[in-house]
Amino acid sequence: MSQNTDHVEYWNGEAAQRWVEHRGHFDLAIEIFGSRALQRLALQKGERVVDVGCGAGTTVIALSAAATDAGHVLGLDCSKPLMDLAKERVAHLKNVELVVADAATYELKPGAYDAIFSRFGMMFFDDPAQAMHSLGKGLRSGGRMSFVCWQTMEDNDWVSLPLKTILPLVENPPSPYRPNEPGPCAFADKDFLHGELEKAGFLNIHIQNVRAPVTLGDTGVDDAVDFSMRIGPCARIGVNQSPEVIAKMRKALADMYESIIEGHGVTLPGAAWMVSAHKA
Repeated sequence: MSQNTDHVEYWNGEAAQRWVEHRGHFDLAIEIFGSRALQRLALQKGERVVDVGCGAGTTVIALSAAATDAGHVLGLDCSKPLMDLAKERVAHLKNVELVVADAATYELKPGAYDAIFSRFGMMFFDDPAQAMHSLGKGLRSGGRMSFVCWQTMEDNDWVSLPLKTILPLVENPPSPYRPNEPGPCAFADKDFLHGELEKAGFLNIHIQNVRAPVTLGDTGVDDAVDFSMRIGPCARIGVNQSPEVIAKMRKALADMYESIIEGHGVTLPGAAWMVSAHKA
């Protein structure tokens, strides 16, 4: 049974379909962070790797190319809608296996993998140390874990500025995501993250501060507004709002993005932790 019931329900509900529809937009937004995380992992030909929270399969495809047919990629994600899309995208790859499962409780074959990777998929565990300990059982001795996760909302202007823009327009907004709790900011506290990895039994823990622009819209303001309202920081607040309030939210975001746009695209600063660790 899943430990992360709320998040499993979220990733299989109406929100999941929005992520499917805007998969390309999301990949563009975080492309820099994903690329750097893959570079940090440095997967080698013939290695076996687990991709935790693989979503629609973009990182699975990249890992597959690095491992080659001599290696193997296991993608895990609890979202059936996203995994249905991923299966279509990787159907031609012989070295990929996709499983719809909660990575917190999925039992990997002991010692069968060289590496565990995740691009913003590790932050949703109710008990992070236990989940990472369980995943670690699948690593061979000396195997490595490498993942990227968000810092605080305040450190991420691409989140905080849109939220500050629309919050005055709504009544009774949902509680913000908090550090040390399941959600996008679960590992915002560097010390908490380090401690959970230690409790999970990992060694040689390195947590690097990575700052990079997040592309909200590469074709202009309307593109950025759509991103924010569909899968970005304001989407959760827009749920169940009246058409009138939604219109006000979109107008406020458009005015804000118009004031910062450079060229044809809208970007705002993002901040993440690049994490690496080893199994004893």
